[in-house]
Amino acid sequence: VKECADVFNNITIIYLPNVTDLNDMYLLLSKDFENLQERMKHLLQVEYLTLVNLLARGADISDIEAYAHKLLGNPMIITDESYKVIANTKDSKVQDPIWESIISNMYSPADIVEQTDVNSFWKRLDNSSLPLFVDDNAFKGLIRRVVAKIKVGSYTKGYIALLEYEKRITSLDLQILQMIAEVLSVKINEKDTVMRATGQLRNEFSGDLLTRKMSEQMIENRARSLGLHFCKWTSVICVRAMDEKQYIGVLLEDIRLELKKHCNLCIYTFNGNYAYYIISYDEKVKWEQFLSEYLENIMKKARMICIASLPTNCLTKINICYKQVESLNQLLESFLEDERYVYPYSIFAPFDLIEDIFSSEKYEKLSRAYKSLLEIDSRDKSEYINTLRCYFANNQNVAKTADRLFVHRNTVNYRLDKIRKILEDDFDDYRIRLHLQLSILADDLNK
Repeated sequence: VKECADVFNNITIIYLPNVTDLNDMYLLLSKDFENLQERMKHLLQVEYLTLVNLLARGADISDIEAYAHKLLGNPMIITDESYKVIANTKDSKVQDPIWESIISNMYSPADIVEQTDVNSFWKRLDNSSLPLFVDDNAFKGLIRRVVAKIKVGSYTKGYIALLEYEKRITSLDLQILQMIAEVLSVKINEKDTVMRATGQLRNEFSGDLLTRKMSEQMIENRARSLGLHFCKWTSVICVRAMDEKQYIGVLLEDIRLELKKHCNLCIYTFNGNYAYYIISYDEKVKWEQFLSEYLENIMKKARMICIASLPTNCLTKINICYKQVESLNQLLESFLEDERYVYPYSIFAPFDLIEDIFSSEKYEKLSRAYKSLLEIDSRDKSEYINTLRCYFANNQNVAKTADRLFVHRNTVNYRLDKIRKILEDDFDDYRIRLHLQLSILADDLNK
């Protein structure tokens, strides 16, 4: 009998001791089949309806597992398709090294998955309409176990491993386990649909936060409905590729997970070119630490660059944070620096201010001295503007300016003296120099 049971896992063998009379044997078998029919009837009329009611009431996967354990009388582990544990029997102390390894990691290690695959177990399971016992050779001397696949359509979305620990697993148990797997497939599909829908709603919410004016109450209500909790401080980060040919869409979720390690909330929206992350945290000092210690490394690892807004403690001003990063994003090409991955608005805000003051409609605000030098450079092919640009960039240090321009310092001094003679204004007056410097930056940005 044992040899037959080992070979034919999907059949039921009934052992009738001390029965020699055929009539007695028939009566015993008939009684056994009647019991089986009653059990099947009870399953359909009670247990199956209870499972359906569990689904209708929005029961979680752990609730379904608890009821399945009650039905089958043996402990089980439920995993997703990547073998991550999503539910397991908790009121049963199972003395089994395989069980203990999976539960302690909340994940089925790769070596256990491979060890299970004796005689192409996973392929056979995929082609089977019922759960299959794992071959005894896979885990010699250990508890027998049966595995059912959870399928949504044609895709396997998870597995149930049932241990033969508290009672023998019968052929009826296999059918019940398959019924449990089909109920779980509905629940998993529902959770996947909800997650996709929630993701879409969060994406829309992120877009509205950035571009629309909403009251604080409206923001809080929508956030609560999506299970989001904003902390005291919020900032916006615009992320873009270093190379225009690079598509960043496939990396955005990985970046969100990295950002989430350092903040309380992180959601984002993507317009096809740029991603805008909304980050919320408890203390303002965390933002400064985040910028200086973490964000640069995250962007460097992803080979991307980002612009970070100023923090705000008012939810209705998140759209102002968006305007900050969007403004600098439009000007970024003008002040990109080698080996720099993060551009905080707090440092680069002057560029935004200059662009606003010296827009093309306000060209008359440019320094009169700058216009004069621009005309001379255009006419005589001189280098006065470029010399001043470099001179200001190097904090008016003649030696550093000469090094940057690859000329002798006397050449720089000669050009500066010529500029003083050309200009009618007092070049040594800091206000004249500031206006001239701002005019150069403004015209560079406009160009």
